[in-house]
Amino acid sequence: MSSEEDKIYAKKVQSYMIHKCSSGSVNSCLDSNGRCTKNFTNNMIRNTTTFDERGFPQYKRSTEKSLNVVPHNKKILMSWDGHANVEFAGSTFLVLYLYKVAFTILLTHLLIIAF
Repeated sequence: MSSEEDKIYAKKVQSYMIHKCSSGSVNSCLDSNGRCTKNFTNNMIRNTTTFDERGFPQYKRSTEKSLNVVPHNKKILMSWDGHANVEFAGSTFLVLYLYKVAFTILLTHLLIIAF
């Protein structure tokens, strides 16, 4: 990539891919103990990507600034002008997650049709 493309990429990361913990609203991510339900309070600097005991990735975080960067794909972010969360999914919990997402989408569409 050219340096101009690097600047655009960095600007998009800053604009769309930085997680900000919040509380007190419908979309807040902090639980009653002040811990982020998206696990951003558990992030720490790591040299490699590893997997926890449940199979969830613990992404490489090389600097303090990268601790709140949402996992993403550079090519998708460069072509998509908005938030594009991309994560590895390769555990037994994947089936449950996909079922939850599919059911939520189906329920949302049924509610829209009903009204």
